Amino acid sequence: MSYETVASAPSAARLHDAAHTNVTAVDPRTKIVVLVLINFLVLGSGPFAITLAAAGIVAMLYLSVANWRGAMKFTVFVGVCSTAFLVLPGILGGPIGAAFAVTGYWLARFGVSCGYAAYFISTTGPAQISAALVAMRFPKVVVVPLVVVMRFIPTVAQELHAISEAMVLRGIYPGPIGALMHPIRSAEFIIVPLLAASSRIADDLSASAMLRGLGTHRHPTSIERLRFHFGDALVLVCIVTLTAFSLFGKGLAL
Repeated sequence: MSYETVASAPSAARLHDAAHTNVTAVDPRTKIVVLVLINFLVLGSGPFAITLAAAGIVAMLYLSVANWRGAMKFTVFVGVCSTAFLVLPGILGGPIGAAFAVTGYWLARFGVSCGYAAYFISTTGPAQISAALVAMRFPKVVVVPLVVVMRFIPTVAQELHAISEAMVLRGIYPGPIGALMHPIRSAEFIIVPLLAASSRIADDLSASAMLRGLGTHRHPTSIERLRFHFGDALVLVCIVTLTAFSLFGKGLAL
C-alpha cells in the first residue's frame, strides 16, 4: 500500500466531521424533545388532524436521512389506517364500519408513535443518547441505568440469536410445534445458556462502565459533537406549533 493511498484514506475524524456538516441533520437533544411531544400529541385527547400532521413530520424526518423505504412504509400504513377511520364508516356503516373506524383510529395513532420510535432508534446511537442526556442535565440516576439497558438489550438479542443457531447446528432446535409440545425442555435449551450469557454480559458491562467513569461525580466528556442546525429549528417550530394547536386550538374538527 502506497503512502498516497494511506494519506487519501478518510480518517474517522473527517468522517465524523462530515456527518455533522449536514444542515438538515437533527441533533439528538432535538430528537429526545420530539419523542416526548410526539407521544403527547398522538396518544393524547387531541383531534385526529394533529395525528396526521405529526405523521407528516415523522415522514419528513425519514426523508431527511434518505430512508425512502421507511418513509414509504410509514406513509402507506398511516394512510391505510386513516382511510379506515375517515372513509370506511361512511361506506360500510353499521357495526362493521364502526369496528373499522375504531381499529384504524388507534392503529394510526400508535403507528405514528412507533414510526418515530423506529426512526429514533435507527438514527441515534447509545453514545449520542448518553451525550444528549448529559448535555440536557438529566440526573445520573436516569442516565446510567438507561445507558446500561441500551447496551444490554442488543447484546442479549445477539446471544439469543447465537443460541438458536447453535441449536440448529446440533439438531436440537425444537421449532414452533416442538416448543409447544415440549415447553419445559425447549425453555431449558434456551433459557439456561441465555442466563449464563446474560451474567457474563452484565459483568462485562460493569467493567466497561467503571473504565468509562460512568458513575463519577465529574462531568464526563464525549466525542459526540452536539450541534443545532437548520433542521433542528425547522422540526422544533413544527412540533411546537402542533403542540400549541393541540392545547389551545378550537377550530380543528377531526
